[in-house]
Amino acid sequence: MKKYFMKQAILEIAADLFAKYGYDAVSMNDMAKKLKITKPALYYHFKGKREIYLESLNQVIEAHKKRLEEAIATKGSVEEKLRRFSIAHIGVHSAKDSSRFVPFIREISRKDKKILNFLTNKKEEMFEIIEPLMEEVIEKNGKNSRFVDARMISMMFMGAMNSFIADKMLYGKSEWTPEMVADQIVNLFFIEKGELV
Repeated sequence: MKKYFMKQAILEIAADLFAKYGYDAVSMNDMAKKLKITKPALYYHFKGKREIYLESLNQVIEAHKKRLEEAIATKGSVEEKLRRFSIAHIGVHSAKDSSRFVPFIREISRKDKKILNFLTNKKEEMFEIIEPLMEEVIEKNGKNSRFVDARMISMMFMGAMNSFIADKMLYGKSEWTPEMVADQIVNLFFIEKGELV
């Protein structure tokens, strides 16, 4: 049990360091110093920096995915589910780990194919959450939307939210709440319930 708690402590500290300084700037020595343990103690739990980075990033992403899945698990119309999904996605930047999420993605080492492949797979998992909702919208619209692609609409929907998030991260606090932004984005994509614009 003690080993599990030490591993979690390492991941927590590493997540903070990676988010604050970036992947390339953080060393195993930095982590050991912050944790007040020896460098060999780090290597007892992890093979190296990349493994720590991937595990800590995975924890941040999995927590976010869980919030998104919970947001759409409740009964309601597709429009209501998309609104809850949007609030959960945008709201992550108001949550405890908000300071970690964007810097993790922004500060990856682009030379590391394993990290890029990991992030590509995680992005696909996110689309697996929203794409079925978009397919439901397309199905409800019948033949009028036969040329609409669920993946493309999902990417546009996520892009609208991520644009707001990027703007908020760049310029600081926004006058708009996640609920206000979610309403605008969902309204942008729907004329009436279940109908694509």
